[in-house]
Amino acid sequence: MIIHVQSMDFQHQHWVRLMNQLHEAMLEGKGSLVIHQTLNDALGYTRVHFTSEERLLSENGYPAYNQHKKIHADFIEKILNLQDRLDKGHMILAMEIMKEMRNWLTQHIQDTDRQYVSFLKQKGVA
Repeated sequence: MIIHVQSMDFQHQHWVRLMNQLHEAMLEGKGSLVIHQTLNDALGYTRVHFTSEERLLSENGYPAYNQHKKIHADFIEKILNLQDRLDKGHMILAMEIMKEMRNWLTQHIQDTDRQYVSFLKQKGVA
């Protein structure tokens, strides 16, 4: 999970904490009780983190900035969709949320975010 950009690594650790909290609740059979809070926390985290990451990339002229920002917007939309479904009474299992969170960790943080590290290192930022 470490990409070696200190400010981003610190924020990414919060994502892992959210996942761990949901996982612990699931192990205790309380996953459905924390779904609303998990989605609210995930949405709050993503908005703060994405703003910070996008500012870092924009200020340094990252060439794939627009694509990266679009990926962020798509993920926020996914979280909002989950919240909307839950608010409308649809059954959303904690496993579904955990799957989305795990996918974000492995596909975005460990893959997509790593792509900007060498660029930032060249700029002297990382």
